Amino acid sequence: MRETDEEEAVQAEENWNESVAKAGSYLHKGTLRVWARSDMDNLASWTVGIGAEGELEFGKVAETPSSQFKFRDFDTPKTGPNVVLPVGTDKPYPAKLRTEYLIDAAPSLGVGKYGAPMVGIGTNE
Repeated sequence: MRETDEEEAVQAEENWNESVAKAGSYLHKGTLRVWARSDMDNLASWTVGIGAEGELEFGKVAETPSSQFKFRDFDTPKTGPNVVLPVGTDKPYPAKLRTEYLIDAAPSLGVGKYGAPMVGIGTNE
């Protein structure tokens, strides 16, 4: 944070070939991971470690294309705290909702089997 020279301040970098809309980091099983969301709703994550020469290194990228969670039908919950209702109505949503966009990655809500962060997805229904 105290480094004023941009070239000297960079500790590690990775080219994902996507423009980054948002990024963050989280711990998974004691390993630091970095995630990035593209403006096309793709998601990627990397492990972060220390290389042989003591420098930060990114591990292999784990990509989750938007097709994994966009434009898919999901069942809505029937009961419980996760039941969603349209604003201002008592009528519940239909049994299935079609997702249309990625809201954000939220590793604080959980992490998948292979370390990918939980995501929030939205619909226009």
